Amino acid sequence: LFATFAYDKINGTERVTGSIGGYPLYTRFSNTHALDLEGGLRYYFLPEGPTRTYVAGVAGVRFHRPISATIRVLELGLTLSDLDYFDSSTLFIAGVDTGVSRDVSDRLALGAELGLRFQPKLNAAPVLEGTGLEGINDTGSRWALPISLFATWRF
Repeated sequence: LFATFAYDKINGTERVTGSIGGYPLYTRFSNTHALDLEGGLRYYFLPEGPTRTYVAGVAGVRFHRPISATIRVLELGLTLSDLDYFDSSTLFIAGVDTGVSRDVSDRLALGAELGLRFQPKLNAAPVLEGTGLEGINDTGSRWALPISLFATWRF
């Protein structure tokens, strides 16, 4: 059995998220962060010896902070600043990991891990009501490929 904690800092970027009258609709997202709590069960293929390989099933919860957005249509001179885009979200995540660890002493092991995670979409905030673009933020489920390096210290 294992448990992990992660802090994710996400820097906002500007993206084309649609169009109005044939002109691109640009959305610049705010910076945000999330906290992850994960746990799971590992199966070691060869648990004895200095090198151990494993696979793991993982489940967890992500607490995601809200995200605001600035929406622009340059050709129309339109700018809508700091709109609520995604509300705070609590998301259940699931995935698998595979990894290897190597003992470098009786107390210290170093390792690497590759995972695959699914995260459902964030909670969409009401945005641009009455414009025909209300569903612009009804998206966001994704697959991620986390790569980790770690050290294990034994007491």
